[in-house]
Amino acid sequence: MDLRHPYSDPSARVQLLYRLPTAPAPRRLLVVAESPELRSEVAAGWGSGEVMACDSAGFLRLATERSDCFDAVALPSTLSARAASRGIRNGHLLRAACRLLTPGGVVVGHLEHARALRRLKRPSAVVQLIAAAFDGDAICGPTGCCRLLRQAGLAAGECYYVQPHMHSPMGLVPSEAAAARAHFLRAVRSARHHWRASGHVVRLALCWAGLGGMLQGELFFWARRPC
Repeated sequence: MDLRHPYSDPSARVQLLYRLPTAPAPRRLLVVAESPELRSEVAAGWGSGEVMACDSAGFLRLATERSDCFDAVALPSTLSARAASRGIRNGHLLRAACRLLTPGGVVVGHLEHARALRRLKRPSAVVQLIAAAFDGDAICGPTGCCRLLRQAGLAAGECYYVQPHMHSPMGLVPSEAAAARAHFLRAVRSARHHWRASGHVVRLALCWAGLGGMLQGELFFWARRPC
């Protein structure tokens, strides 16, 4: 007999992550993403209820016409970890989300972690990170993400590291310094057989220094519009 666990499929786990901060399920959901496939994947997790999807340009237009009309706004891979390159800034998107949410409504999303070690191996990524450091709209890490959420008028913002990655998520790691350091030290020690001795030492040193978050490639966040 072929037994399948409820969340054995990676897409089901992505949908679960997006449902976590929005329980009970919203009656009116807006999904904003550039990729039609990503919009469909996230929207499929809510089942019943009114679901609307659009790209970021359509989202900004909608925010000029309507307000207080969605219980949740999902931004999967919509915000930019680097300086804005397509003329649409993170702050504009988050303020639009705040405007379109009903009081108490939730904005939730994920994005690249600009300080991820695997990305910093590329010289172009280092240049982009330096440029982002001078752009108040860029999101380089959890602190910058929570700051932009507050500036957009959203409250109770939280940001997490995704483990191992958003293509097949298995958990969220708090970005709070002490909790993150303890988690990554345990994780690296328990998985030392996955790497060569040199790779294990580098990862362990990063974790001891409180930089274990650099081992994760994506951030996951949520916040609420104040009531």
